[in-house]
Amino acid sequence: MIRYAPIVLFCVVSCHGDRKSNDVLEQYASALESKNYKQAYGLMDNDFREHHSFESFVSALEESPDSPSEVATEIRSAQKKEYRAAMSLLGGDSIPMIFEDGAWRIEGNPMDFYDHSSPRASLRAFVMASEMKRWDMLLLLSPESYRDKMTESDIKSHFEGVDKESINKMIAELKRGIQNDINDYGDKAEMHYGDERVCRFVKEGANWKILDPD
Repeated sequence: MIRYAPIVLFCVVSCHGDRKSNDVLEQYASALESKNYKQAYGLMDNDFREHHSFESFVSALEESPDSPSEVATEIRSAQKKEYRAAMSLLGGDSIPMIFEDGAWRIEGNPMDFYDHSSPRASLRAFVMASEMKRWDMLLLLSPESYRDKMTESDIKSHFEGVDKESINKMIAELKRGIQNDINDYGDKAEMHYGDERVCRFVKEGANWKILDPD
């Protein structure tokens, strides 16, 4: 019963962010108790329903050693328990999440997602910020000499301007080579990737910046 509940909680809550998660969970628990499996199945997220038919969903419930009413009871008590999960990120990192007060929340400091305390961390942050169009983070990841001469708007214009296609290709190659060896030369570093490309890093204070992604 305890093993099943966290999976249900994540699948149900994750696709109903515009509604109170407590209400959604109560609807799901009530549907299980009344054996209204169509309603319960409809509350599962899109990904779950794409990979699991309604028939297999019902079969899993009926064959489970825990009765639907027992699962419903466990779901209702879940708000008083502590569940944790992790979402995988680029390069092997993960976002820790915790279920509290009836909803999944990010655990820890979200700025850690853009860690740049090492060349590889800086590279991961650069790729992630590029994909998420976080121009502010791309500016932060630039050396001070660059930041003095450009703004977030300048970065956006560069990434989405006439060079957009070539930049997207570069980002894709960086992503594929993100685990390549990085040569560290003290306050500078470089990583070879793609077709004779070289990403260059420079250390400023305690953090590493992207000097030239190529």
